[in-house]
Amino acid sequence: MVQLFYVMKKAVMIAALLFFVAVNVLLVLPAEELPELSFLGFLTDKFQHAFVYGLMCLLFSGIFLMSGKYRRRTYVMISLLAVTHGVAMEFVQEFFTENRAFDVWDMVADAIGVVVSYMIVVGVIIPRKKIGPCRNRGRNQN
Repeated sequence: MVQLFYVMKKAVMIAALLFFVAVNVLLVLPAEELPELSFLGFLTDKFQHAFVYGLMCLLFSGIFLMSGKYRRRTYVMISLLAVTHGVAMEFVQEFFTENRAFDVWDMVADAIGVVVSYMIVVGVIIPRKKIGPCRNRGRNQN
């Protein structure tokens, strides 16, 4: 059982790193090489940004959730790093890529995705079961 948990934790870590690399590659590709998904026009791009950054935060937070080290400041740091990454990538798109433009609304969408994922992780959106100091998981202590 412990070995399976270790493998799952490593799988989440590898998935998070691969997803991070894929996001960076997609954000620096020229715009004409990206697939066109425009069923809602302007909102589609913003939804994609929010989804991608939210998922990235969930994956990196999952590493710490699986280890059992629940610290809110860890998730705050992950969230701040993700928002900083989103802002930095907009500057990279403006100054270091062709046919990509700086967009403040992309940064806002990135931040919204990060905030939603943070609220999921800390239990605001999906409440987590309380675990007592003896890790009783809701069992009767009598």
